[in-house]
Amino acid sequence: MGKIARITLLFIAIILIILPNLSRANISNAPSQPVNISSCALINQSGYYILTRDINASESMMCIMITVSNVVLDGAGHTIEGLGNYHTIGIYVKGSTTLTNVTVRNLTVKEWFHGIRYENVIGGLIEDSMITKNFGFGIFLSQSRNITITGNAVDSNYCPGIFLHNSSDNTISDNSVSFNTEGISLSASSNSNLVLDNNASSNTNRGITVTYSNNNTVSMNYIGRNIHEGIFLQEAGGNTITKNNVISNGYHGINLYSSRQNIVTDNYVALNRQDGIVLHSASQNVISGNTILENRFRGVSLWKSSGSNTVASNTIRANKDAGISIDSSNRNIIAHNNVGSNRYGVFLFNSNDNLIYDNYLNNTKNAQDNGENRWNIEKTAGTNIVGGPCLGGNYWSDYSGRDTDGDGFGNTMLPYTAGGNILHGGDYLPLVPVSENASCTPVTTTSTTSTVSPSSTASSIATSSTSTVSSSTTTPSKPTSSTTTPTTTSEGREGTASGTGGEKATICGPALLLGLALIPFILRKLKGKR
Repeated sequence: MGKIARITLLFIAIILIILPNLSRANISNAPSQPVNISSCALINQSGYYILTRDINASESMMCIMITVSNVVLDGAGHTIEGLGNYHTIGIYVKGSTTLTNVTVRNLTVKEWFHGIRYENVIGGLIEDSMITKNFGFGIFLSQSRNITITGNAVDSNYCPGIFLHNSSDNTISDNSVSFNTEGISLSASSNSNLVLDNNASSNTNRGITVTYSNNNTVSMNYIGRNIHEGIFLQEAGGNTITKNNVISNGYHGINLYSSRQNIVTDNYVALNRQDGIVLHSASQNVISGNTILENRFRGVSLWKSSGSNTVASNTIRANKDAGISIDSSNRNIIAHNNVGSNRYGVFLFNSNDNLIYDNYLNNTKNAQDNGENRWNIEKTAGTNIVGGPCLGGNYWSDYSGRDTDGDGFGNTMLPYTAGGNILHGGDYLPLVPVSENASCTPVTTTSTTSTVSPSSTASSIATSSTSTVSSSTTTPSKPTSSTTTPTTTSEGREGTASGTGGEKATICGPALLLGLALIPFILRKLKGKR
């Protein structure tokens, strides 16, 4: 046998060994052909399923039950309708063990107790669907993670539209959630979720709630015209509430109740029928960079033993009562805020050991204080809120004293008591405008890049504001929502898998190794035949 013939036979033998293994790999990993379903069904095999017609007035307890991983249910625009009976579920995803990679899309689910429920599922997608008029939850995740809920219209459900219970690392984005009892609710250790760019409006209770859950991000949502609060946190910690529009809600805009170490930043909070931002028995929270306008009562309210919070670098204007109110709360820091056109600028009642400095105050009454509080820090290098070279006290629109040495602080009418409204102490370093070449010799020199952190000592707080106030009549523009995902996301919140597509087949791995191992045996056989 010639050399060419031997090589040809060897190649054929290798192919005959590898090809069956390769074929089996393709069959096991590749998606099955689409399966049409036209009625309520149990899906217990992986695959791609297409609903071919509406299912109306179903009497089933569970219309579509998915008990396996790697399933796509495509509603093709059809409707699954129940009778609204107790404990019925339109689509229920639950297996005997943890399921992975289950997608439900493009259908209407209505008049069940729960519309869509995922239980003990890792990875999946609920998208482009309408979930409406259910008597429990619209979309319900229980003990599930890495699920993306996006592009859905969830409305007119009797319980929260989207409800997470003990479910973490999920993404809820670009949904319209309206006319439910609550819009979006994270509860019972639902941690590290991202709630992004949703419209949670016109719900009969609250827009977004986070209860007993930590380290979630609520960002770039429109939350308006809800009957109660816009955003409500209870017993929640480490959450970030940022860049939301919280407008025209029936009670408070944002309420932190018995919650700690949360960050509320860069939100637009306006025209709410009670207070803009409320801290009730809340501690160690940071309220910064927000625009808080025209709320019916107070812009920012701290009460009922809310302590060690920082309220800094906010614009708080045209609220009907106080810009900032502190009631029965101690050891808070109020700094670098532009507080104007309110009835009271900063109002303190039965509160002590609070530090109020470097605020721009231009209100009907700039201060009211019956406690023992501090209204300035020591003279410290750093640009103050009116552009001066040193930090100290506050800028008061009604201060008529004089700066006799050109250092940017008033030297007469000290301490300044806002017309006698500060009953104990007052501002010993009131700010006055200075020329561009003014300088000061500080008692204390600290970095001007420090960040504000909750603390009762002046040495640990920021020594400069991020901007100076040049006009007391400037109203910041309202931020707009964007579909751009924030660059900061929780660890582990990566893109979730969906569909049932298998891996691309490659000639590698066990099949190749088996083929190579048999080459010596094939060569011996060929040699024996010669």
